[in-house]
Amino acid sequence: MSLNVSKIGESDAHTSDITSCHFSKNGILATSSSDQTIKLWVLKNKELHEIATLKGHKYGVNFCCFSPQGTLLASASTDSTTIIWDVKTGDNLCCLVQPSGFAVRVCQFCPQSAFLATAGDDDLVCIWNIGEKELVRTIRDHEATIFSLAFSPDGNILLTSDTVGRCKVWAAQPNHSLMLAGVEEAHDLGVNCVCFSPLHSSGVLENAYSAATCGNDGFLALWKLKTGAENTISLDRRVFAHDGSAMCVDFAADGVLIASSGGDKVVKIWAAEDLACLSILEGHERYVTTCAFSMSGLVLATGSSDRILKVWILDKNKNLSNHQDNVSSSRSESYFQLKLVNKRQQNKVIQTLTGHSSDVNSCHFHAGILATGSADATVRLWKEDKTSKVFQETAVSPLQGHSYSVYSVHFSSDGSLVSASLDGSLILWNVNTGEKIKTFQHPENIGFRVVRVSRDGQMVIAGSDDNCCHLWSLKTGKVDVLAGHENTVLAVALAHSGEIVATGCSGGTLRVWQVQTLRCLAVLDDVHDLGVTCCSFKPSDNTELVTAGNDEQIKVWSLDENQMITLMITLAGHSASIMSISFSINGKFLASTSGDKTAKIWNTDSYRCLATLGPHSRYVTCGVFSEDSNIFAATFDRFVKLWTLSLDGEVE
Repeated sequence: MSLNVSKIGESDAHTSDITSCHFSKNGILATSSSDQTIKLWVLKNKELHEIATLKGHKYGVNFCCFSPQGTLLASASTDSTTIIWDVKTGDNLCCLVQPSGFAVRVCQFCPQSAFLATAGDDDLVCIWNIGEKELVRTIRDHEATIFSLAFSPDGNILLTSDTVGRCKVWAAQPNHSLMLAGVEEAHDLGVNCVCFSPLHSSGVLENAYSAATCGNDGFLALWKLKTGAENTISLDRRVFAHDGSAMCVDFAADGVLIASSGGDKVVKIWAAEDLACLSILEGHERYVTTCAFSMSGLVLATGSSDRILKVWILDKNKNLSNHQDNVSSSRSESYFQLKLVNKRQQNKVIQTLTGHSSDVNSCHFHAGILATGSADATVRLWKEDKTSKVFQETAVSPLQGHSYSVYSVHFSSDGSLVSASLDGSLILWNVNTGEKIKTFQHPENIGFRVVRVSRDGQMVIAGSDDNCCHLWSLKTGKVDVLAGHENTVLAVALAHSGEIVATGCSGGTLRVWQVQTLRCLAVLDDVHDLGVTCCSFKPSDNTELVTAGNDEQIKVWSLDENQMITLMITLAGHSASIMSISFSINGKFLASTSGDKTAKIWNTDSYRCLATLGPHSRYVTCGVFSEDSNIFAATFDRFVKLWTLSLDGEVE
């Protein structure tokens, strides 16, 4: 048996290797390339027509795929991001950052749900809730680069593979974590591509699926997967498909045909039933990296490192005008697409402040003035111009007085500003004149990491590299020392009453102190793995304390009248170390910033994440609300981004 296949079009599509291609349900073809772009095409009168070029990635794009209904497109890049695009408008709706900052090699939408899976060089599979832009699950069992993964057609199963040659089967739901089944040596030298057959069966006790894989050993393999009473994956049959590596495999929509492409510069079409080769397509000048059937099964697209996109028709007597399927509505997809659009419109960057010559470590708002402290040893002051609505540096900025990195800044209630530096000094500033009011120098010139000021403006509390917390009375000049930590004090928080101080250290210990007696009231070890990075009391509340750490977690604690500390809730939304937390003045919102290059805004009634801001170009060191909670300042690299917030109508 042979198959009549003819080439009907080709295009010098990209300026570098074509890395992937995919057809949407309504016949749009997307291609991705190492040239950092994604292009959209339509086939009219047997000719390829480019309809859009999507630009937004900073490095090569390794993969692209459409959502089930074709309204969204996801693209994965070496720049560690996955961008979700609105296919109709070409807008960048959101950008998901791989936690490790490593390259993303593949992404796939889950059918019938709002989940997207990404994976790559960090050996991790990340599953995201698209509508919320939240990382909801991380699979860490692979110990090698992941080039391919696929969801079953019913969305219940996730199949993952790696460059060691393993395939692993998982339940696709985010609240499941155990592997269902796996095979250790699916392909020698690694698996390059996996895909499910659209044909599957569902029963009361058992679900059955078929999947195809290909690898660097040149083989194409078919597998039987079963879930239910027993979860298994077993080899059905295999065939040597390509000299060198087999690079891509795809099922036709009816499940009858399989296409594969490889390093031997050819594309082959196989009968899915017995893996008989029905056709060999030649014409590419270099290895063929990708192949994809249209949803009708009449058209096959192939892309190569020769930069050429080719389109083939499987039966030249068929009428191509009918090869596009009608797009059926999907309530769930429309819902999370709408959420992405709304979030993009509501929370957006209004200004980026520049001026510092090194990393900005800290920021704080008061009375319309934003103060920033930097590793360039300066403090800068910014104020909004009432006419232009643009933040500009004040006349007295920058404030110069430190000889080394300014690690923390904090306003007092009367508007004076305190800065803490690694040079071992604390400086109280008059922000109107730029003059120093008072200075405290650590007796041994040991650096300060964090500073806070009491509500009455009379006391400065600072954590230091000497493993102590220093209480500096601005009224008397007296300095008391809270000693007990065994590591650097990175976190300091003062309760609303001013009577209780909480401190956290890089060793992971949390301590609660009584200010008047300097007595330690409570000690809690191992609050966060790898250390406590920040803590804060909820405004107007002496009993609710929030901590965060290098373990990517935010924890909310309750302190009773006897200072017993009880964990209330753990927030696990970030995918890297938490670098700062801060409450809005009214206590309705909590902001967190992270090494995952994002900031998150949480509602403090339920601690539900309302918004994810970013990604920024580097880790976000600090974030604070303006006094009306309508502006959020996020510091990263040498810059400060100002975001305007509209938190689903929750900002008063």
